[in-house]
Amino acid sequence: MEIKNFYKNHNERVKDIIKKIGGDLITQKAAFLHNLSKEKIKELSKQKENSELVKIIKKFRKLQGLLSSAQIKERKYIEDWQKIFFDFKSENLRKLFFAITKDIRPILILIADHIDKVRHLDKFKDNIKKSLCLKSLEVFSPLCYSLSMGDIKAEIEDIAFKYLYSKEYSWLLENIKQKRNEREIYLKRIIPKIREILKSNNIEVIDIHARAKHYFSLYLKLLKYNFEIEKIYDLIALRIIVKDIKDCYIVLGILHQHFKPLEDRIKDYIANPKINGYRALHTTIICFENQIVEIQIKTLKMHEEAEFGIASHLSYKLSGDEKTLKEDIYWYEKLRQWEKELAKSKNISQVLDFDFFKNRIFVLTPKGDIINLPKDSTPIDFAFAIHSFLGIHCKGAKVNGKLVPLNEKLKTGQVVEIITQKDKTPSLDWLKFVKTKRAKNIIRKFFPNLTKKEATIIQESLIIKKGVAILKSKFLKKFGPKKISRIKVGEQTDISIKIAKCCNPKEGDEILGIIIPSKEIVIHKKDCKNLLEISKKSPERIIKAEWIKNSFQN
Repeated sequence: MEIKNFYKNHNERVKDIIKKIGGDLITQKAAFLHNLSKEKIKELSKQKENSELVKIIKKFRKLQGLLSSAQIKERKYIEDWQKIFFDFKSENLRKLFFAITKDIRPILILIADHIDKVRHLDKFKDNIKKSLCLKSLEVFSPLCYSLSMGDIKAEIEDIAFKYLYSKEYSWLLENIKQKRNEREIYLKRIIPKIREILKSNNIEVIDIHARAKHYFSLYLKLLKYNFEIEKIYDLIALRIIVKDIKDCYIVLGILHQHFKPLEDRIKDYIANPKINGYRALHTTIICFENQIVEIQIKTLKMHEEAEFGIASHLSYKLSGDEKTLKEDIYWYEKLRQWEKELAKSKNISQVLDFDFFKNRIFVLTPKGDIINLPKDSTPIDFAFAIHSFLGIHCKGAKVNGKLVPLNEKLKTGQVVEIITQKDKTPSLDWLKFVKTKRAKNIIRKFFPNLTKKEATIIQESLIIKKGVAILKSKFLKKFGPKKISRIKVGEQTDISIKIAKCCNPKEGDEILGIIIPSKEIVIHKKDCKNLLEISKKSPERIIKAEWIKNSFQN
């Protein structure tokens, strides 16, 4: 009942999140309709005015499908988080998601959908809670970082931290409570003094407020400093918000005139933004009463970016003076830059080298649907993953518009198209290269008397030469014939067969094959009495066969 109540107003809440972070009206509407059924989406598609809306929803669904099928491993120790190359990981995610959608709006709806779910974690079953929290840390946290959505990133991290690492979370709360309270009292006392200093220098201050460091990032920092809280200078930091970039640098100079700065802790992220686009001036000073204080100086636009990142620019309109315009189009320039990067990248999978995608690939159908497969999967695996009919009758495949062999290893980001033929059936040699269990199981059904053990032996013994399966010599005694003929069996050539003595077919005769208990294929004339008798009792043992001209060998 709780989960039904959750979904009752879920869409409205997701829409409100998009509105709060600055999404435009079309993105808000798409957020409200983000989990429509396929039938409803088709209905919407009929009206031209909804084309953009439907496009956003469909792209959102692609991303949602990718996440629901992806395998996310749980880390055994929280210390593992220290080993993550966070910038690299976040860029990988952003590149993959942006490559799939070419549009930032579906990504923002995906994030908003996830935020609402983790905010109502108590409404879900334990296994779903765990999955949501793992996705928070492994997927959404780095993704939000890459889009400079700092406050949202911190919120979902803290919720996941509390659930996945409850002991560490409780310890942290207990041990920093007094220290944090002391810092809050101190900063409230000094804010009016700093404001007065800036006012006396004719600086228009929009806001000065304290920002407490979020729990998860604080715990990771404590790990780095062996849990010495005294070394964490930004346990609570001051944010000074001013009207423009010029004032940011003036404020920095004024503070350094009045208080001694720690030289190794001055960071200019305005001139050199972080990889995720974050901009501000950071300094750490020895303030009143010899207390060390970290201060962040930024414009209101930078402050909004730090909270909501790229989303804060979606409702942007071309207006204002040149300086404001320059700030407003920062993320638009970023989007154009990302598009150029993707155009240059021949293979997105080259940059996806972390746990979430380590042993999986994500390929696309011609319609743009995402198919999640094991690494090194082939077009045959792809075909069976979509539908058994497509796999059974697979004749060929195109990757990115070019014909490829059926044993071609697919890579993330490729578009795969399957070519079918009605009378085509699976070949035994497919077992040599297919990766998915589904493909293997369906292929084996076309060879009913073949045990799994024997199929494995054959699979391991086949040599593929120019798409043809040939048995290694050491297996010929068990699976091979006394005579080798150039006869096409099913869709295979150069396969071991045996000529039936009862009807002794000759080249040119109409023929069929029988799979016998020893797993050999015996060739009979089509009108052979023995063959007709067996076909009545066990029709599944009969296999199509035909001569290849001038190929018979005694």
